[in-house]
Amino acid sequence: LTLTLWAVWAGFAFSYYSVIMTITRLFDAEEEDEEEDQLAFDYIAIFISASSELVGTALAIMVVDSFGRVKALVAAFLIGGSSLFMVCVFHDVLGRSAQVGFAFLSRASEMAAACITWISTAELLS
Repeated sequence: LTLTLWAVWAGFAFSYYSVIMTITRLFDAEEEDEEEDQLAFDYIAIFISASSELVGTALAIMVVDSFGRVKALVAAFLIGGSSLFMVCVFHDVLGRSAQVGFAFLSRASEMAAACITWISTAELLS
C-alpha cells in the first residue's frame, strides 16, 4: 500500500509540475529587439490553460464515483500526458488555437488527476 501510494504521488508530482512548467515555456515569445536573456510570455494563452484547472476539478467531481478511482486516475494521467506530448511534438506545426486547446486539455486532465489522487489517498489512509 505504501509503495503504491509513493509511486502514485511521484507520478502525480512529476506530471503535474511538468505540465505547468512546459506549457509556460511553450507560450513564451522571444522578442528580437530585446536582450537575449529576456522573455515575453503569451499571457492570454497561459491564462486560458490555467483556467482549465477549474474544469479539471469539476470533471474529477463528476467522474470519480461513476468510473471509479483507479480508472479515472489512469485516464486522467493518460489524457494529460498524451495531450502534452502532442503540443510539444507538434508545437511548430499546430496553430495557436490548437496549441491552447491541447494545453487546456493537458492541464485540465492533470488537475483532475490531482483531485483524484487526493481523494484516493484520503480514502486509503482513513
